[in-house]
Amino acid sequence: MNALVALDKVSAVNIKRKKRKTNNEVGINSRGSLIIPKKLVDAMDLDKTALFTVVKDGTDLFLKAKKRPPKTILRKKSK
Repeated sequence: MNALVALDKVSAVNIKRKKRKTNNEVGINSRGSLIIPKKLVDAMDLDKTALFTVVKDGTDLFLKAKKRPPKTILRKKSK
């Protein structure tokens, strides 16, 4: 089969999969936490440790990316 494809005698088989649409709905659980499904995080290529600021505009909510503060390294005092 591969030889026939190389000679353009037959067309190649399409082995690529179509990307499925992911549900872009998020919810609030009983404890009041905003839940973003893992499939949506993967589809949007979000960092799993990302921080967001929530902004309310009328009835809408917006998530704005927030940078993590620099990590503080404590050093021992030398005598």
